[in-house]
Amino acid sequence: MSKINCKKIVGKEADYLLAVKANHKRLLSQIEDVLLPEVARQASDGLLFNEADYQKIEKNLGAVQ
Repeated sequence: MSKINCKKIVGKEADYLLAVKANHKRLLSQIEDVLLPEVARQASDGLLFNEADYQKIEKNLGAVQ
């Protein structure tokens, strides 16, 4: 995806997920600097889901209540 397209997406102020390849070292480092502290905070607060949590939720959604 080009920088121009990324700027257009960001300009729309919507929620998007953009992939960043590891060979974009500076960009990847900047993203990690911003996101890793927040991920660590959410993990310590118990706000992150792991695979087992997801499977339990998925199973419960299919249950008849």
